[in-house]
Amino acid sequence: MDSHDFRKLWVIESLEDGDLQTGTRLVEDRLFIARLRHKHLEVEHRRPTSKSELINELETIRDEALYQGRYPLIHFDCHGDPNGLQTTNADHITWEELRLLLIQINHCCRCNLVIVIAACNGINLIKCCTTLDRAPFYAAIGPETKVNAGKIDRDFQAFYSKFFEGLNGDDAVRALNDGKEGSERTYYFFSSVGIFAKAYRKYYNDHCVGKGLAARREQLLTTLLASPEVKKRGFKWIRKMVKEALSHEDEHFIKLRDSFFFVDKFSENKERFDLSLSDVL
Repeated sequence: MDSHDFRKLWVIESLEDGDLQTGTRLVEDRLFIARLRHKHLEVEHRRPTSKSELINELETIRDEALYQGRYPLIHFDCHGDPNGLQTTNADHITWEELRLLLIQINHCCRCNLVIVIAACNGINLIKCCTTLDRAPFYAAIGPETKVNAGKIDRDFQAFYSKFFEGLNGDDAVRALNDGKEGSERTYYFFSSVGIFAKAYRKYYNDHCVGKGLAARREQLLTTLLASPEVKKRGFKWIRKMVKEALSHEDEHFIKLRDSFFFVDKFSENKERFDLSLSDVL
């Protein structure tokens, strides 16, 4: 993880009144100090109480990225469960709903969005992001299991303290995990490259080899044979076309890659995400 080109840190806090207000403490402590050290740093603290208010805040972030060029780092401080995030009034936004909103923001900031999820089960957002449509972020950090508020408070104070000390994301993630590595970690870092690679390998294993490939072949044959004009050309010609269509996986990979990383929208991303099929498989 690097410091990247974010210009504004949004703390989106939606906790119950009796909870330790970890987002507020973060803004008033480490982020206050960070702003003294880094004069250019903007910190916006928002406290939506409902799902609709949370969505409105994310739409504001999206519009700032689009119209003002302010690339955000978004810090979510909410209760989480395997299905999504909970707001103050017990509304629920699913991980899939959040993923689709983040795709809009990531599009507006040219695949530069960084998110931090200070919520239990935050890793479940990553699990629903393994879809080969568009990247919902450039990088994400979150816990895999349930974490109590006191630990979240201590850990993210340490994370931002180290991050703004040297603007080195790798050092900050180590501080977040108190130096623990591997399976002993509480929090995990995920890059869009790693998520794409995992999603593509699953797609390849499911559809491009063995039974999956055979099923694709039969589906293409069935589709082509449904056309009277195509059927006139004969079964041998149709099989040849199907074989040819299935032999260009390199081209299909590039199409999926360029869509996922918004290369089709922003040509500069081609150099940033110059992955080949052999890099992934």
